[in-house]
Amino acid sequence: SSGSKILGNGKEARPADQPGHIPCAINRFKVSGRITDAALHPVAGQGLNLGLRDAYLLAEKLSTLFSRSEQDITATDIHRALTEYAVSRKIDRITTIGLTDLMARVFTSNLLPVVMARGLALSTLQWLPSIKTTLARQMMFGRR
Repeated sequence: SSGSKILGNGKEARPADQPGHIPCAINRFKVSGRITDAALHPVAGQGLNLGLRDAYLLAEKLSTLFSRSEQDITATDIHRALTEYAVSRKIDRITTIGLTDLMARVFTSNLLPVVMARGLALSTLQWLPSIKTTLARQMMFGRR
């Protein structure tokens, strides 16, 4: 058709004003839960851990979507998948960023009450392995 280009894979790319054009929702959709970068304080590599979880779960969501026939995927489907991804990542992002920020503040504070509470908290983690395990799992695997 007029104005179309044949791509290397034999598919026809159509301009936006032609019937059959599906806009690339991935390029114009701004995911509020975008993949986290290293902007977090580097407490135990939590920026990296969160970014890896973001990337893994985005790939999982998109692979499910794109495992369907190309003709069955619409811009609305892509938009829905990205929205579901953003919503699903919100709790983990908020929890991880909050815990990371708290840990950075607690471990860098020289205020005597904070220093004493920090020592007590670390001792408690040694004596209550279930709490230590829960905290470690949250920091490694996040909330799902």
